[in-house]
Amino acid sequence: MKLIHIWNFPYNVSILLKKSFLIYLRSELKNKYRYLRLIHKFISPNSNFSSFKNILKPSYVNFRDLKIFIKICNDLSVPLYELEKNILAYRTTGGHCLMKNPRLPIEVNPIFDMVIAHIFGDGNSVKIDGRELYFNYRQFDNELLNLFLKKAERLFGKIKYENNYFNQQKKIYLPTITSLILANYYSLKSEDFLSDRCVIPEKMFSHSKDHLLAVLIAFIIDEGFIDSSQVVISLRNKRLVSDIGRICDILEYKYTIREDKKISNKATIYILEDGTKRFWDDYLVLKKKYPEVNLGYKEDQIKDFILRKEKRWRSESQGITKNVIINLLKDKPRTIRDLAKILLISRQGIRFHLKKLVKGRIVRKDGKGKKGSDIYSLLKFVQVPVARKGRSRQYGATKEKIIELLMEFGKLDTKEISNKLKMRRGTIYTLLRYMQKQKIIKRIDKKVYKTHPSTVWCLIK
Repeated sequence: MKLIHIWNFPYNVSILLKKSFLIYLRSELKNKYRYLRLIHKFISPNSNFSSFKNILKPSYVNFRDLKIFIKICNDLSVPLYELEKNILAYRTTGGHCLMKNPRLPIEVNPIFDMVIAHIFGDGNSVKIDGRELYFNYRQFDNELLNLFLKKAERLFGKIKYENNYFNQQKKIYLPTITSLILANYYSLKSEDFLSDRCVIPEKMFSHSKDHLLAVLIAFIIDEGFIDSSQVVISLRNKRLVSDIGRICDILEYKYTIREDKKISNKATIYILEDGTKRFWDDYLVLKKKYPEVNLGYKEDQIKDFILRKEKRWRSESQGITKNVIINLLKDKPRTIRDLAKILLISRQGIRFHLKKLVKGRIVRKDGKGKKGSDIYSLLKFVQVPVARKGRSRQYGATKEKIIELLMEFGKLDTKEISNKLKMRRGTIYTLLRYMQKQKIIKRIDKKVYKTHPSTVWCLIK
């Protein structure tokens, strides 16, 4: 993993040192030069002597110029790693915001790239004449805003802001020195963060899949939404959408990109169902390593989709789902999101049933809930007629059991399979034919019984 040491920082830095280390350096300097005037002459002749004398005093409470202490350590042959270990805090020279208990050296890990992606997404670069750039990140969801701060502090250490900053606005600014570290690593300028011009740096693509996954998660948090079984990211920046597609190629997520014919430079990437499933598995692994990559409320939305796909039972009778919804609304008004979560049905599916119930004047819209989801309440309690007495079946489970049986026994005929599963032979035969069309199994023979023959099946290897 690439490390950025404090002596390689791209701007002037002032530091707060451990008192014991200061005393040690002062003692070694006196042993070598004996007089402060000589120390000043050889270490920092261009600085004011009085100021130089003060920064060597252990009682001096202000921050000290890093460059002078790098010269002192080099002159005394003290490893710079020892200097780095003894830094209690640092800040941009002349700045007010400081980094306490700093993480030094700084690791270029997946969180490093994720923070830059957040600035591309919901952040911006501020460049005022006469000052170096610094980054802002705006987020109206408090959980996601706090997660961004945790990411920054995972990289740099505790950021100490002034004047109760977070109670006043829904954005975070990163101190100049931390912003420059992020930008300079990829040779980025302030204009490279404009929403219609930004692109993922080529150097970022050389990093591991964990880095690229963290970048993708940042764009999902800031610019994406979960549409049933797909993750959708829409931007007015075709090249950036293409870069996100390139990440999906590397991570092997199925996706498609569509360009907007009406709005110039706008495109949308859809991470398809299979890609979303794979993304979810990779996300959980990365989250164990780096909890800060948390998707917030969007994690629950993707989790709901995964649970829907993994559910084993589905209704085969018309009217049953509507009656379940009516019974749930009898208890209390609920949002589409609530109903989808309880029934493990997509929000589109819930909307379909509610539309029918509204048309029948059984339920009504009753305002908006969290995240803008419509609330529905019951107008009258009735039970919708069931079109036919259906049954619930384990969706996909029977097919899996047939595969397991054929793996165990090598080959079986239709009658043997139906007996082992305790199901009607006709039902089993229909499913076996379907599996044959899918090229999962094949016919290899016929077994003759007293009344009729039975097809013998095996798996296609």
